[in-house]
Amino acid sequence: MEGPRVLCGGCAPVGATAVRVLGSSDVASHGLPLPQGLGPHGFPGITLWQSADVALFTMAGSAGVDRGYAVLQVGMPMGRVLATQGTRLFAQWLWFDPGNLQAHGSTAGQRFLLR
Repeated sequence: MEGPRVLCGGCAPVGATAVRVLGSSDVASHGLPLPQGLGPHGFPGITLWQSADVALFTMAGSAGVDRGYAVLQVGMPMGRVLATQGTRLFAQWLWFDPGNLQAHGSTAGQRFLLR
């Protein structure tokens, strides 16, 4: 049996690779201060606003209601629900077009409190 689900959605170009980055901090990531510009890594104009502890990949849809929309649904096991209550998570969507690496974007940083 599964517990609550965390549903995340975001807009991106049709067929773009979308990455939902989750982290436990908005102060530092792997010993480096945040925010971090991703220009040196090939993504000029993109800023990482939280630690990159987990990266979940998906693709933006190409038709119907999913066109240009990326969704991830993460289930939490029932036994872990009480243990995670009150946990703060930081998140951000990053996207890029594999056919045109000059086309990329991101959302602002987001903060969640699991209840």
